[in-house]
Amino acid sequence: MPPVISFLDMFSAYQPERDLRERLQDVRIVDAELNMEARTARLTIQSDSYFSERQLEEISRQLAALYDIRQITLLPRFPAEEISNILPEE
Repeated sequence: MPPVISFLDMFSAYQPERDLRERLQDVRIVDAELNMEARTARLTIQSDSYFSERQLEEISRQLAALYDIRQITLLPRFPAEEISNILPEE
């Protein structure tokens, strides 16, 4: 089993707003596919709370700009009870 890494430890230069930073405290990277040549990353993240698709896309854009990565894709996993928090447009 690959090591589980804290999201904020992996991206220590990332300084989001306080509310988002607090929510990201429990996020863990449980799988990663990196393509160094293409400068892309596909990360499976696990969280105790739900993040909307819009939030994940914004986080991905900010990280890509900060770390000079062409594309970062975040694939979330969250507890089943968080399904009720999914927004209708998603």
